[in-house]
Amino acid sequence: MSGSNATSPRRAKAIGLHLGLVGLSFVLSIGILRDVGLVDGEVIECMFIGTLITHGAAAFVALFLRRVTWASCIMILGIPFLPAGDELMSRVRGSYRMRHVLPGDRFQDHLSSPVPVSVTNLRFVPLSQSRRPDLIFQFDIATADMDEILVQRGFKRVSPDQLLRHDDLFRDPAYLSLGADDQLFQAKDMGGTVMVIKTNAARTHAVFRRG
Repeated sequence: MSGSNATSPRRAKAIGLHLGLVGLSFVLSIGILRDVGLVDGEVIECMFIGTLITHGAAAFVALFLRRVTWASCIMILGIPFLPAGDELMSRVRGSYRMRHVLPGDRFQDHLSSPVPVSVTNLRFVPLSQSRRPDLIFQFDIATADMDEILVQRGFKRVSPDQLLRHDDLFRDPAYLSLGADDQLFQAKDMGGTVMVIKTNAARTHAVFRRG
């Protein structure tokens, strides 16, 4: 009888802790899945249903775990979190590509391949700054490499009122300003799409826009 009284509180504690971990996993999963981007509604429904099923199963298993161990905690917390964890890792990979891979790809597509060694701080300009969903990225570069790109890609220096787009935001000198004496260069790619490069006076920092 005394053995039964000793094990009952221990089992209740194990159940309570494991159910708490299931609850934590569920809250974290919902927090991640609710911010899923542009995904078909049926896919989102399947993700939420799968989350409910996995957490329900984990809660059921938690009722039969008599002891708290590292293995039991990892199992109860980790297994139901797998769908949301996979989504989280997908976002991390996407963020990495957006920050470190895709800007270099677009640079090679439109300016120079391979990317010159002197190019640093290559990154997309966020929509909050660009104010239009065009392809826009900025970078630091050696003057000689910048001049070579301008020549090879057929860029010509223009004044703001010579820009081909009448609604071009670069007509405003304050737009993505790089300094007091910014320079504008304009060209068209093989498909006829307008490309604009804005540089500082030394041509060591530039903003590129296609569209």
